[in-house]
Amino acid sequence: MNLNGAKLFTMLRRTPFLIGGLLVTLAGWSGCGPGIQLFPSALTDGVIVMFSSKSDLSGTSDGTPTESENLWYTLTNASIAKPLTLNSNSLLGSFAASLSPDGSRVAFHSFTALDGLWNGTGTSSYNIWLMNSDGTGMTPLTRNTASSLHSRSPNFSPDCTRLVFTSNTALSGSWDGTPTGSANIWVIGADGSNPIPLTGNTATGLSSFTPVFSPDGSKIAFSSMTALSGLPDGTRTPMNIWIMNADGTGLTALTRNTNTVAALDSQRPVFSPDGTKILFSSAMNLEGTWDGTPAGTENIWIMNIDGSDLTPLTKNQGVTAPSMNAEFSPDGAWITFQSRSSLSGTWSASPAGSDNIWRIRPDGTDKTALTQSETAPSTFPTYTGDGSALVFWSRGALDGDWTTAALFTENLWVMSADGNEKMPLTKNTASSFSGSVSTPAVLKNGSCQGATP
Repeated sequence: MNLNGAKLFTMLRRTPFLIGGLLVTLAGWSGCGPGIQLFPSALTDGVIVMFSSKSDLSGTSDGTPTESENLWYTLTNASIAKPLTLNSNSLLGSFAASLSPDGSRVAFHSFTALDGLWNGTGTSSYNIWLMNSDGTGMTPLTRNTASSLHSRSPNFSPDCTRLVFTSNTALSGSWDGTPTGSANIWVIGADGSNPIPLTGNTATGLSSFTPVFSPDGSKIAFSSMTALSGLPDGTRTPMNIWIMNADGTGLTALTRNTNTVAALDSQRPVFSPDGTKILFSSAMNLEGTWDGTPAGTENIWIMNIDGSDLTPLTKNQGVTAPSMNAEFSPDGAWITFQSRSSLSGTWSASPAGSDNIWRIRPDGTDKTALTQSETAPSTFPTYTGDGSALVFWSRGALDGDWTTAALFTENLWVMSADGNEKMPLTKNTASSFSGSVSTPAVLKNGSCQGATP
């Protein structure tokens, strides 16, 4: 199934679903605002966005918050939202949505009861779940129920057939077996078949995180505290950036810091659209010398996928002005990220009072703050598939005047890629709606592609 946002929204408007025991449809749905609004010039066709929220399940802004985050669906050209999970009790949260490249399915991790009943007895561990993008066919792919067996942060392969994720499930693959002391990188079929650990640490303090497939599906990049030798259960390091083939062979550390006392973690790798470069954030020294004096704050770095040509794109040091959550535009011409860099644009100047969304060229030129607030943090930017807009979280005032005091909760926003036009997609204001936010899942390609070994 290959659905763009408009087709899926049309389908959803006709599809009845349950909210609070009532059978309803999206026809006439007011959601988080007064019906559909076209976003001027940034988008003419809605793009699917999935996100986690404690919003009232009826879609009423500032209604009754749920005690757990649910997975929601919206479109970038519409102020409507539909909950796809319907848990209202505590300890049943759903997080870290990942859309399949064709937009037909969404993967996420959740405490939801394995029988899929809302507000049932939740598992004591996060499991990886898969559902259709209209909320049907919800299925757990991992099935741990004992505590401390978390499986998290799924990401689809470009051909839509597999998911990569992190888990401390027993390396044998037995559900509810003895957990490993560290999270490992796993792959699993999108139908739940053949779960395989690609890293094999069992000792504590050697966890691996944030795995992503390369655009052609042949490689996986991730961050890890694995020993630089690559041998399981070796000497712990700071978080380094690693790459391996999609079958787990060819494991290679691309950054090589070993000093665990200093703040030298390198995290959250992202491939360029052509698969030749990797972005990440790191607090290592700006010269790129392994185990050198840390910069004192995270910067955005870029390198080739073999680790060569290592270059900092942001250059703050000695100030608390972290830059993180970087992502390439679909054409590779820009990089967006969040940062507390000074709005003057001067590196290492006194930091801004809050995080803002920035963009910069891959060669480090043309840096621009797309949001400019000293009071209202904006975080986790991600591009739409055509590169015309960014979706992100912000505590900015809903009227767009971000010189005023910040709201008490984050809302999902969309803005044109140049930052000139902005529109809130959710409209909560009370602190009780504040929850765990992460990068929204936005439809990128519209089709399954590439070859995953």
